[in-house]
Amino acid sequence: MGDFNSRTSRDPDFIDLEYDEFSGMLDIENTCINTLHNLCLPIQRKSMDVKKNNFGNYLLDFCKYNNMLIVNGRIGDNSGHFTCKNASVVDYNICSPCFLKLIENFSVLETNTLFSDIHNPLSLTVKAEVVENKVVVDEPSHEKIKDWESTKTADFIDNIDGEKVNEILTQLVNMVDNATINETTINTAVESISNLLTDAAKSTFGTYTQQKLNPNLQKYKKASKPWFDDDCKEARKTYKSSKRKLRRNRSQLQEAETKSLEKKYKRTMDKMAPWNITIKNVHTGVLQGKENQPLVLNCSVNSGIPKESIMWYKGSSLLGKGGPGNYALDIVPNRSDHEAICTCIVNSSALRIPLNQSIKLDIKYPPTINIDRIRGENSLRCNANGNPNSYTFYSWIHQSELGETIREINHTEVISFCPKDPTIRRYQCNGIYICRVENGVKDVSGNRTQSGKVLVRQKGQ
Repeated sequence: MGDFNSRTSRDPDFIDLEYDEFSGMLDIENTCINTLHNLCLPIQRKSMDVKKNNFGNYLLDFCKYNNMLIVNGRIGDNSGHFTCKNASVVDYNICSPCFLKLIENFSVLETNTLFSDIHNPLSLTVKAEVVENKVVVDEPSHEKIKDWESTKTADFIDNIDGEKVNEILTQLVNMVDNATINETTINTAVESISNLLTDAAKSTFGTYTQQKLNPNLQKYKKASKPWFDDDCKEARKTYKSSKRKLRRNRSQLQEAETKSLEKKYKRTMDKMAPWNITIKNVHTGVLQGKENQPLVLNCSVNSGIPKESIMWYKGSSLLGKGGPGNYALDIVPNRSDHEAICTCIVNSSALRIPLNQSIKLDIKYPPTINIDRIRGENSLRCNANGNPNSYTFYSWIHQSELGETIREINHTEVISFCPKDPTIRRYQCNGIYICRVENGVKDVSGNRTQSGKVLVRQKGQ
């Protein structure tokens, strides 16, 4: 039964063998026609479709060569109703003469968009004799062996009883030597091997007891598919209720309402939620970038129906919206974006709760320099603030206020700019002190080394 894409008009689907003096010699039986006669079914089937195509010829030949008959237009639906677009017959039920005896009714139903937009459903009623036999089955043991663990393979081998292995080998040798190989001895050997391995598995992996079901409880209701949510159930309930009303009162108004609810149910069923949200180029939830250099926030998802929207947020601020399927947002981060949380949110009418996934930005930037004078000491500290916070300090440069270089001092974070030395005058320590630092990240000008300076003026000589 199904769509054969074949238009057969009303042409015969059997070979009519006329009786003559040679029929008895060839022992040919006109099975199809005899069956139709015996069941009081029309030899010539009816069909509202009077056209035929090549596929129709193929189907008719198939029926003739294989002793098959077309049910359409012979049983139940005697008019041979259209099955496609109310214009052609391309959907058939074909069967053997033996099976034809079991068919009680056949009909072409009204178009239902839940199943097809153009094809009519086919309904077939078959007579079957139900024989109810009470089968008594021994209640199986509820002791179950736990699942196999590959890490315990060696233990499993050790737990196989060597003595029983030798007994089984002796049993098999005796079967061959004494020519007693038959169904009983083979079943006995197989059972011994099975018990041997089962005992080893119990000792190795352990067992558990399966809880018996209460026989007074009803059978478990078949679970719905994950996508068949409450919206689908409500749409189905409303549609079926309208169908029942239509059967009781077949009015144009009720028919229009049922068709409208049918389409709504189909649209609801067609929904498919997006899944598998992924942010690309992210490692352990962190996306790395550099200050003032383009960075891509790339979020993808397996698309659903209807199409979803994808949004990027930084904190609570919307950065952009795109989709479906993928949204790549270009940003140019600065140091204030370091450790910011960016979230990709996927929204769809097929989702009850939007999908979301967050990342943390790790933005590399060169250090800014701030120099502090340590109170009570003739010392300066170079404070660097960058990412990463691993710094290389170069020698400090001491300049006059006119910018002339006087000397270079230690490659350290803290320096003593005016040591306690009677040969050095205090005014000689005055001037501009420049600290130079790098952390491996270049600035917008391409410079790796960053600097900061401070003016020092001391009173006295």
